[in-house]
Amino acid sequence: MAEKASVLVVDDDANFLNTMAKILGVKGYAVTKAENGLRALELVRGGAFDAVLMDIKMPVMGGVEACKEIKKINPELAVILMTAFFAGEVSENTLEKGVYAVVVKPFDVDRVIRLVDEIVLRKRTG
Repeated sequence: MAEKASVLVVDDDANFLNTMAKILGVKGYAVTKAENGLRALELVRGGAFDAVLMDIKMPVMGGVEACKEIKKINPELAVILMTAFFAGEVSENTLEKGVYAVVVKPFDVDRVIRLVDEIVLRKRTG
């Protein structure tokens, strides 16, 4: 049996964080949660993840800054950023910096699951 793919979910909204963790868990993913970008960096340094699903606006360290640091640690790690405030330039700038996708809250959960599935499939099939 193949090892479960591992997803790091990062958001300062505990309800959202727990809900996404449950949804991804039901879909068969091993989920690790973090409440801010700084904690996400600690977890990325200490473990292997297949994908990261991260909010942009968080206290301590936001998602864009954390993503830049994650890419220094592991350039191949795919990051999906989430935001409640869509700004075209945020989307364009972050996509240029190696972000896999930007999704706007509230988002279609099925779409996010498809993005995570796509990331894991690409990683596992090379």
